[in-house]
Amino acid sequence: MIKLILSDMDGTLLPFGAVTVSQRTHEAVLAAQQAGIHFGPASGRDRAALLPAFYGDQRCVSTGIMANGKQVFLNGELILRRSLSQDAMMRLGEALLSFEGSFALANVISEDPFSPTTSYALGVAAGDEAARANIAGARQAITPADELPSDGAVISAGIFVDTRLNAVDDLRRIVESTCPDLAFPQPSPFFLDVIERGWTKASALSALLDAMGVTPEEVAYFGDSENDLTMLEAIPNSYAVANASPEARDAARQHIGPCEEDAVAQFIEDLLA
Repeated sequence: MIKLILSDMDGTLLPFGAVTVSQRTHEAVLAAQQAGIHFGPASGRDRAALLPAFYGDQRCVSTGIMANGKQVFLNGELILRRSLSQDAMMRLGEALLSFEGSFALANVISEDPFSPTTSYALGVAAGDEAARANIAGARQAITPADELPSDGAVISAGIFVDTRLNAVDDLRRIVESTCPDLAFPQPSPFFLDVIERGWTKASALSALLDAMGVTPEEVAYFGDSENDLTMLEAIPNSYAVANASPEARDAARQHIGPCEEDAVAQFIEDLLA
């Protein structure tokens, strides 16, 4: 019996380019909760960044594994929190200076886990107009890297890659050698997650399951890309959407339709039926 549904966001629950999940998905999530099944995003995004995707509905983000396992919530209570190294963030920024048009955003959270994060631009040279144009188009205000507070908790970070100018594999090789304490899974063609090496979404799974008294067999997980592999492998009831990467499809135990056709919502509807 499924007691917990966890889903990746971008490319799984939320089509690339979309700002919010579909109304069908939103309604399916609420229906699952009303039936006594917990739902939560398992995403590289932190909680504050996830909330707008669900129309500001806090019920949809009250439980979940967020910021690639650095935030775990259960019923609105923060039960696990980690952060990325400040030193590693600065080394990452320095390494990115050699990649025109590409940059990283480091998101710093206050002591209040429910407050919006502050985003700092890393690896942006003074004359890098391409990166500056991309940052200007971001949905949130961006603060210069030199204002990154030494005591701030970097809850999430990601590298935006201008694939017209830079090969992703080359960029990843350089930042991995510069920051050996970090890893850089690729959830989309133009983006690299920045995570603590050895700590993934699956690393945080036991904290959530222990708090709920739930076994892995009572969880359904949905994913599509490299940063989902550890969860797809760890959870017996794992599903890859049809648009998933070959690696994610191989890691998943089962397969469903594409993200664009609300495949996860369809699964939830069928489960409740």
